[in-house]
Amino acid sequence: EKLLARIPEGSGITFTDEQLEVVDLAFSNWNGVHPIDIRCSIPIWRRFYISLVAGPERRSKERRQQDREAHPLMIFGNIVLIAFSLIAVGLALMLYGDGFTNTLKESWFLFLQQVSAVRDFLFGV
Repeated sequence: EKLLARIPEGSGITFTDEQLEVVDLAFSNWNGVHPIDIRCSIPIWRRFYISLVAGPERRSKERRQQDREAHPLMIFGNIVLIAFSLIAVGLALMLYGDGFTNTLKESWFLFLQQVSAVRDFLFGV
């Protein structure tokens, strides 16, 4: 319905009932849920958004190639983000040294405990 609503009325594009069933089937097979789905907006001088979505790869090899060509990884914005991230981690390590390292170790240990608890709950181990 959303696809059909986006097609301009005067375009002359029509679909047979069979074609509509195929389109509906193609869109209904994917529920749009990812195991990791983090999205947030950041109001700086303009509103920016950050999105981290991860899960099992379902795209074909051809589709992945098309996406790599359409959205290359090494663009200015990505390089700046990686550089600032590395600088931030380096500064945190310089400023907090062992305290920062110990905090990371403790956080990792707590995370692993939570994973074990969830595993035990789900699988009755």
